[in-house]
Amino acid sequence: MRSVRRDFATWPIESLRIGRIARRTESAKIGMGLLAALMVCVIVTFLGAMSAGQAFAQTAPDPRARCAQLIAYYDRYGASRSGNSDGERNMIRIGAEIDCDRGCYAEGIKAMEDLLVRKKFTVPPAQ
Repeated sequence: MRSVRRDFATWPIESLRIGRIARRTESAKIGMGLLAALMVCVIVTFLGAMSAGQAFAQTAPDPRARCAQLIAYYDRYGASRSGNSDGERNMIRIGAEIDCDRGCYAEGIKAMEDLLVRKKFTVPPAQ
């Protein structure tokens, strides 16, 4: 009878210990699930950034389009409505357009970028 009493006396304490262990394992499972989800998000983000970097590295801008972009940018913003503007009559701009028409894209692009910097414009990024 003594052993029965002893088991009955320790039963609430044992059940509390088992309950704590069960709660710890449940919270550990939740924590591990959150950690796994976070790791998946980090890996997906990293892989996305890597593939985006490769996509940008693979596409080279068309020099003809870049020439046209810089000339159009200067024509749009380099000409004002006052009589003091050279706009399309700027000799460097005309020379750059001729270079681009002849296929000397590097010279035309360089001339237009230098002209835009000299006129205190922000050189637009290549599209």
